[in-house]
Amino acid sequence: MFGYEKVKIMAKKVLQKKVLSEQIREQIMESIISGDIKPGSKLVENTLAKEYGVSQAPVREALKSLEALGLVLVEPYKGTTVKKFGKESMQEYFVVRSELEGFAARLACQNITEEELHELELMLEDMVEAAKVRDYDRRAEINRMFHNNIIAASHNSLLVSVCQTVQLGSWSRITAKYTKMDPDYMAERHREMIEYLRNRDEINLEKALHRHIRESFENFNSTFYVEEDNE
Repeated sequence: MFGYEKVKIMAKKVLQKKVLSEQIREQIMESIISGDIKPGSKLVENTLAKEYGVSQAPVREALKSLEALGLVLVEPYKGTTVKKFGKESMQEYFVVRSELEGFAARLACQNITEEELHELELMLEDMVEAAKVRDYDRRAEINRMFHNNIIAASHNSLLVSVCQTVQLGSWSRITAKYTKMDPDYMAERHREMIEYLRNRDEINLEKALHRHIRESFENFNSTFYVEEDNE
């Protein structure tokens, strides 16, 4: 398994190295959350396969993942329909993410290695640089990797599996892509998490993560769901 130093060399190719179904799932997720794909819209396998230039197999896998996340409804003989997604749905995700990542962070404080800490530091450097040059896709992808690595540092395979099932990484990438936060402030938020991990400070790390996720929720809502508050 490559460490982050190897990944850093291939940073610009990181999106291409993800499996097709994950790429397709995240692109559709992004379109649903941003409202580009409206509730009630039909998602047709063969149409999407042609649009992405792939076979129907990865599209089918992507739609299954979206169904598990509650973003689409799959009905026999009726196909796949996009469900309504708004502020309440996003809040449900952030509550679950906050608790799962908080638990993972506490375990990571106990189990993280020096190599894993070093990889987080390298990711932070790249995240800041990507933000400064306005490479928001790369910044979002590195943010996803950063949070996934904290979860992995828990060294609890069941917890890692649960986080993968609810696609925490995909949600993290999408919310990070649209953040309006200042790059320096964003870096500082992640830097303090590394320090708490290094000091094995479970309590303050969990608090920092909860604050981080709450701010991300508020920031994301201000971008996409302001109109719901005005209805």
